[in-house]
Amino acid sequence: MALSLFVVINVLFHFLLLSHQLVNSMQPSCHDEERNALIQFNKSFKLDCRSRPDPFLTVVVHPKTSSWGSNNGTNCCSWDGVDCDVETGHVIGLHLDRSCLYGSFHSNNTIFQLVHLQELDLSYNNFTFSPIPTAMGFFPELKFLRLRSSFFQGQIPSQLSLLSKLSQLDLSYNTGGNDPAVVVNLLKLKNPNLGSLVQNLTALDTLSLNFVDMGYELGDSLANLTSLKILGLGGCRLYGPIPSSLGELTQLSFLNLKENDFTGYIPSFVQNLTLLFFINLNNNQISGPLPSWFGNLTAIQHIYFYSNKLIGSIPPSLFKLNNLEDLELSHNSLSGTLQLDSFLKLRNLAVLGLSYNMISLHIEERERDPNTTHSNFKFLSMASCNLSKFPEFIGNQTNLELLELSSNNIYGQFPQNLMNSSLQLLEEIDIANNLITGFHNHQTILPWSSLRVLNIQSNLLEGQLPVLPSSVIHFDASDNILSGEIPKSICNLSSILILDLSNNNLSGEFPRCSGSMISGSIIALNLRNNSFHGTIPLECQQQESDLRMVDFSHNNFQGKLQRPFATCVNLEFLDFSYNQISDVFPTWLGRFPMLKVVLMRENKFHGVIGKPEHTKGEFPMLQIIDVSHNYFTGALPSQYMLLWDAMKAFEVAT
Repeated sequence: MALSLFVVINVLFHFLLLSHQLVNSMQPSCHDEERNALIQFNKSFKLDCRSRPDPFLTVVVHPKTSSWGSNNGTNCCSWDGVDCDVETGHVIGLHLDRSCLYGSFHSNNTIFQLVHLQELDLSYNNFTFSPIPTAMGFFPELKFLRLRSSFFQGQIPSQLSLLSKLSQLDLSYNTGGNDPAVVVNLLKLKNPNLGSLVQNLTALDTLSLNFVDMGYELGDSLANLTSLKILGLGGCRLYGPIPSSLGELTQLSFLNLKENDFTGYIPSFVQNLTLLFFINLNNNQISGPLPSWFGNLTAIQHIYFYSNKLIGSIPPSLFKLNNLEDLELSHNSLSGTLQLDSFLKLRNLAVLGLSYNMISLHIEERERDPNTTHSNFKFLSMASCNLSKFPEFIGNQTNLELLELSSNNIYGQFPQNLMNSSLQLLEEIDIANNLITGFHNHQTILPWSSLRVLNIQSNLLEGQLPVLPSSVIHFDASDNILSGEIPKSICNLSSILILDLSNNNLSGEFPRCSGSMISGSIIALNLRNNSFHGTIPLECQQQESDLRMVDFSHNNFQGKLQRPFATCVNLEFLDFSYNQISDVFPTWLGRFPMLKVVLMRENKFHGVIGKPEHTKGEFPMLQIIDVSHNYFTGALPSQYMLLWDAMKAFEVAT
């Protein structure tokens, strides 16, 4: 038996070796001038896998050019990311996406010597705000051009309109900014505009220009692109009605017009797009009802109409879409009473968003039987849907990642079937603004090991704080009736960003954690209006602490302020008001460079407010300070008035 197995393995090895040799023998040899052009192209950029065009985008990177000309010889046709024509040996494809290329891109780059190029993919690199080179339009054979998310900026050159053989053009997501909530469009398409750019590109089947700044009405710009299958114009600052000329695009299977200012009704031509499987109109100004003809789009799998002005009821025909996987209708003005069971019968439905409409969801008793539940949800968003109890089918959703049930009328305890370990993928729970009184049998250890966000604010929760998984980064338990001391387990929240326990009946001392949680990643800590005592737990032990806002007000904190080990360099808001703190004026706070608000009202601060320790740089950003109702004596040193320049800035309303 062992001998026969050895024979089989030996034969297999020689077969694979022969196959490899056969492939190598078929490998064409590249031309010397093209190999040299690739080598010079590679030398024109650094390799930097740490520098990312989009810090909020997770992309697996692979520096393909790092091995060129070394590990795999001089034949560039065998280099990683390079394709050659098997007969001529000319380079016809460069697939250098995610290759860590870093540096400026110019029209004199040697890549433009590759005149036989048919495919060029430079997506997910960092070309440091370079304009798209005009020479990019002088590849006469080019069919695929992908420059997605690579930090190009400026006007898209008119020369791209010369690429008459182009079938795929992707310039999407060349965006900047450090705030994921504020997208800065780096590329513009105004002169030429969209119509001028694509008028000769009649072979296009994919056009992806998401977050290219256009800022005009779409008009009939796309009327000639009758072969178009994929269209992405999200975040392009387009406005006006969606033009009827899109009705010519009968081959469309993917339509993304999100985050624009389109107005008017959902256009009727959409019903003729029988191949459509994806439509995204999120964050527009689309009004009117959901058309009943949507039920005829049998291929549709993904519908995103989040944050528009849709009215009326959800048509029954929508429940005939058996292939539907995502249905996002949140933040509209839809109305009517719906049976939740109607959605559960859509067996493929994984994303359901109904939040913040005027919908009333009715839960039938038979839904308690798990056998009636067919859908396997990932995202369930049913905030403000007039629910009075938890839908019990949720306990059987083993793939659930997000559960949003806030702003309903749910009363009683958090049900037992949701407190099980089968919901291990659950990352976010929002049950704020309900009438929930506690967890089942006062269970306080939460079992969801992947949980990152838990919002239970504004309920009627009693008893102790629940013990949270260490994965939590945002916990809001404010405006409840929670009592008792904070469990020591809170020190395990090493990645916490926001912790809000305000407006409860919590007491005792706030735990002092080794390698303090407060000195790590936390951005905001709110303990306002409880019954905490002891000294203020403010200890920034890391020079680059992210802490921005702390509110200790309306408690019973006593003693002196503990001078932090190192400055909280990012601290902006600090409230000690309404406590029993007995100390002199903390002049050392003046060295916190970003501090804008300091509130010390109603304490036992005393003594003379001393002069600034330094004549410059004391409270450089301070805008509000309240030291009233304390026991200070003497005058406020005039030097502070000279230093607090941020208080002097004001704008006149017009």
